[in-house]
This record gives sequence, structure tokens and C-alpha cells, in this order.
Amino acid sequence: MTTYNIKEILDTLGCRCYGPAEGTVKDFLFDSRSIESPEGTIFCAITTDSSDGHSFIPQLYRRGVRMFMVEHLPEFHDSYADATFIVVGNVPDAVATLASAHRDRMTGSVVAITGSAGKTIVKELIYQALCRVTDKVARSPRSWNSRLGVPMSLLEAPADSRVTLIEAGIDTCGDMEHHAAVIRPTIGILTSITAEHDSGFACREAKVREKLKLFHDASTIIYDANDINVDRLVRE
Repeated sequence: MTTYNIKEILDTLGCRCYGPAEGTVKDFLFDSRSIESPEGTIFCAITTDSSDGHSFIPQLYRRGVRMFMVEHLPEFHDSYADATFIVVGNVPDAVATLASAHRDRMTGSVVAITGSAGKTIVKELIYQALCRVTDKVARSPRSWNSRLGVPMSLLEAPADSRVTLIEAGIDTCGDMEHHAAVIRPTIGILTSITAEHDSGFACREAKVREKLKLFHDASTIIYDANDINVDRLVRE
């Protein structure tokens, strides 16, 4: 299990803290419904078009959570006397910064898997195979391959894993550069390229080029060379 102390997080983010600047983080929580154990959990309040994570702070506090990453202090925050509030400009960006710092400490191979289809099953098959030869293998939970899921996956991976398998998905141009900056894979796997999310790109070739940005600095790329167009773009 990877753990982080509050001071380490503050130093990495260069942000302000209200409440006790101490404690150990064992789990980053983004969905208030998914809390397993309040001890060691930090709730990251994400604001979307349909929901504001800050509104769940009172109920999570009542359930025992005492560490929060927020974009603004909650109303009557003084009433949470024993709670720690880390205030950042943008929570998803802050999480990505923490994940990137954690990536710097990782000593094993980081394998990034992207493509139109089959990412999760390929990741799981490789994971099951590697578990037969080592217990130091980490992987993205479920299909955590989004702009938030990728850094979450890295934060959960032990720094001393021999192999870490990270799934990355995109919907449009510009997304992959964000993933690449955080994952920085040593090995890349490109699964099949199909029509999924074609509408987010000018053409199929543009989609492949965007996905290949993930592997810019990888030492090895694994792909289907029988796909003539993909083979050409990988070689370029």
C-alpha cells in the first residue's frame, strides 16, 4: 500500500492547509458512495457540471473522514475543528501533480495500454500472467482510464512494483498529452483501432496519432502490424 503524509502533499502542491497539517493518507476518495474506511482517507471534492463534491463534506465528516482536498473551504469550516482542508486551485490538476511526483519514485516498468477496444481485457490478461511470476505487479482498478482515473491509478500503485499496468482512454484531441505527462510509460501497448469516439477527431488517422502521443518516449511499442495504417503511423 502506498501512503502519503500531509506535509509531503503540501510540499508537492505548494498550497495552503487549514486545520492539522499532519496525518497519513492511504486512500484518495472521489466518490462519496465508495468509502471503505474513513481512517487514512482523503476526500477530493470534484466539481462537475452536474455535481459539486464540496456538498458531500458534512456527511463524510459525520462518517469519520477527517482529510479533504478542496477548491474552497466549506461553509462553517471552523466547526470541523479536527479536520484538515488542503485548498488547491483545481482538484483534478492537483491530483495529477501528485501522481506525476509519485511516478518519479517508481522504479519498475510502467506499461501504458490504449486503443479503441480491448484495453481492460488486455490489461487484466497481462496482470494475471505476471502475477504467476511476481507479486510486485500493479494495475489500474477496473476501467480507470479517464483524465481523473489515470492519476488515481498511479497513486494507488506501489513505487516498488516491478510492473505497473496503466490503462488510458481519450475522447478527443488534447487528452492524451495530459495522460502522457503523468504516465510516462516505458512500454506501450496499442490495442485495436475501431470506430469508437471517431466523432471526436477529424479522421481515423488523427485519432491514431493522438493515441500514439502516449508512447513518445517509450522504449517499446506493441501493436498490430497487420493494420497497415497503424503500422505506418507507428513507424513514423
